[in-house]
Amino acid sequence: MASSFLLGPEPVWIFVNNEGTAAGNAKMYTRRSLNKIEDKPVYMDAAGAQAWTNPIDIDLNGVKGPFYFKVDDAALDATYYIFVNDSEGNLIWDVDDYAPSGSGGGSIVTTFI
Repeated sequence: MASSFLLGPEPVWIFVNNEGTAAGNAKMYTRRSLNKIEDKPVYMDAAGAQAWTNPIDIDLNGVKGPFYFKVDDAALDATYYIFVNDSEGNLIWDVDDYAPSGSGGGSIVTTFI
């Protein structure tokens, strides 16, 4: 069973609150779609070597990332439930059954800075 770590649609995500301004100090939670109380980590790198904390604290300017999502080719139904709360704990948005698309990392990772 092979796992890949796929980059989300944007390398850096921008979080906006319900007023349309930066959702500084918000929190993003990542859980399993099949069991919404079980955390499912996302990673900082394409090798899946370092996971973000859960919840992920969003920077004061409303940005964070990159996010690499684990995809297991033997369990393609093991998708993510993602939700974001503002700094006061109010739900900003959520998405169920999230799975990134594209190609993922592997055992050989090259990073350009």
